[in-house]
Amino acid sequence: MKLKDLINLSAQDYSAAALRELHTKMSAAVPSAVSVGLRSVRRDEVKGEQLVKGWAFYVSFFYGSKKPCAEIACFGRLHICADETMAESPYIGKILKYLQGA
Repeated sequence: MKLKDLINLSAQDYSAAALRELHTKMSAAVPSAVSVGLRSVRRDEVKGEQLVKGWAFYVSFFYGSKKPCAEIACFGRLHICADETMAESPYIGKILKYLQGA
């Protein structure tokens, strides 16, 4: 699984094992001082008259210990968050550009 695969992942495609693997890959790809948080939240939405079940995914990038992270971009069900130090990082710019091309 790739990061941009989370944009429109449906409930039936959700897999905790795939997310753990993705988290491991993302953690290995960032500089050692950067931590990556990945959490999924069950989110049911009403669209028209139908109830659509699914997941929202939050990927957070932060330096050192976990700090409050603000959402800096949203791509469908995928939310990118970064602490104030990471938000200005060129690394985050590359990630956002990659996701915009999805």
